Amino acid sequence: MIKRYALAFVVIFLACELADAQSFYRRNRKTGYQITLGVGTASYHGDLKESKVNVDAKPTVSGSIEFPVKGRFNLRGEATWYKISSDDKEKEQSGRPFTRNLSFKSSNFEFAAIGVFQITPTGPRPRTNFTSYVLGGIGGTYYNPKAEYNGEDYQLRPLQTEGTDYGKVALVLPVGAGFNYRLSYDWSIGLEAVYRFTTTDYLDDVSKVYLGVDAF
Repeated sequence: MIKRYALAFVVIFLACELADAQSFYRRNRKTGYQITLGVGTASYHGDLKESKVNVDAKPTVSGSIEFPVKGRFNLRGEATWYKISSDDKEKEQSGRPFTRNLSFKSSNFEFAAIGVFQITPTGPRPRTNFTSYVLGGIGGTYYNPKAEYNGEDYQLRPLQTEGTDYGKVALVLPVGAGFNYRLSYDWSIGLEAVYRFTTTDYLDDVSKVYLGVDAF
């Protein structure tokens, strides 16, 4: 069952398209592959977030390699590092009860296999330098929520603040869309937004009932 937790990524990337075989005419660009490097922001949505409208952007860095498969369909392998964090202050400011005093921050890694469908046709002689696409895939994310107390960071997973021993890796399902603009024959720049559903409710170490300080 997919949890209601999700990660939203917005990444600006620079791509380089390379050919597998050297050819003076390079007649078929679809024999090539694309290497992408990107930087952007990641935002967490969960129990410690009052609404999805309030975005607390944290840094993210990604790299991928993408191969043409058939027609407009490509297959991408992607690695991503991202940070997320939140706390209960937002609930207090919105007028809701502020009783838990919970917070978390986490530096995470993700690996995913993603299918990319190009909406705008591409080829050896494209009619436009602008390309748009949609994507979807499956992957895994390593997460390690921490909290700061008296100036020192503590890992929350070993403490089992809810009496639950949860894992270090969760399944993620990325879905999104993007576009790129060709700068030259080999280089392009673009923007991509991806929403990532997860199968864990403990990205922030908060799910059900907090045991309270008496349990420690």
